[in-house]
Amino acid sequence: MELHRELKGAIDDGVHGHLVTLEVDGRAQVTMVWLGRDGDDVLVAHLGAGQKMRNITRDPRVAVSIEVAGKTGDRSRSVRGSTRHWHHHRGWRA
Repeated sequence: MELHRELKGAIDDGVHGHLVTLEVDGRAQVTMVWLGRDGDDVLVAHLGAGQKMRNITRDPRVAVSIEVAGKTGDRSRSVRGSTRHWHHHRGWRA
């Protein structure tokens, strides 16, 4: 999927987003996240292997909402999809 230029600009400007994953019982779990991108892929930063990572491992369906500044005020935009892969980093080693 190609990201709209408005979303690309917002992510490149350092906007935060809200990542929605699914709990075992189907309830939504919403987490504020740092966003980045690699082309049209949305990247999400996380700290540790918390609940959202367990949710993604079990069910890769996610949504991300982003506040985008506009001429008439902020607007919310969302992206839905599935995670393709994720990396767990255990810390830096010198």
